[in-house]
Amino acid sequence: MFRGEDEMSRRTVKAMIRALLYSSAFAIVFPASAAVILSPQAVVSNSAGDFGAGFTIANTIDGSGLPAFTSGVTDFDDYLASNPLHSFNPGTEWFSPENGVRTSTIIYDLGGSYLITKMALWNEDAGGLTDVTVSGCSDSVCSSATTLLSLTALTDNADTANYPADVLDISDFTTSYVRLVVNGPQNAARWNGLAMGEVAFAFAAAVPEPGTLALLGLGLAGLAVGRRRKQ
Repeated sequence: MFRGEDEMSRRTVKAMIRALLYSSAFAIVFPASAAVILSPQAVVSNSAGDFGAGFTIANTIDGSGLPAFTSGVTDFDDYLASNPLHSFNPGTEWFSPENGVRTSTIIYDLGGSYLITKMALWNEDAGGLTDVTVSGCSDSVCSSATTLLSLTALTDNADTANYPADVLDISDFTTSYVRLVVNGPQNAARWNGLAMGEVAFAFAAAVPEPGTLALLGLGLAGLAVGRRRKQ
């Protein structure tokens, strides 16, 4: 390679680097975020218990009875905007024993530490819940809890065969465990106990910004400089 061509190549690479630095000077400071739907990975405890096989608390986190979504991938706002209805079918909902139980403390394991921002709760139609208090927990037994929401008026879905979600804004909080304290049933309930369809959360997931692409460009430019020097 001639000296003049080598000098021209170096100048071109330097110009690329300056342009990328200028365009990304402010874009790379903070990543953007999107709300992604998250199903808890496990139920740690449920103080009210289950009615029996086919009506267990595990049904509230497995997506049964709902149009399909992928936990950790599907956009939370887009999915809920489609008004996904939960169907009333055995094996898709949780029922507590029909013994007049009026409250339950439920602890969910999210399967990792997540910044959660919203919660969707599909309130079952035969029994249902009247209210819910949501807390983030320090550990699996919730030895220390931070209240994220206390709602006293969940939607009454009595006799609604396919029922929508209550989408609840909760205080943004990073946690691995979430506790729900729920009460019920609804006034027009046909079940003398508690019942719930599904619960899911929104967590903030980083997405690429122009600054990320600019950094990639800088890396490629650096490789180009290295190759020129070797030649």
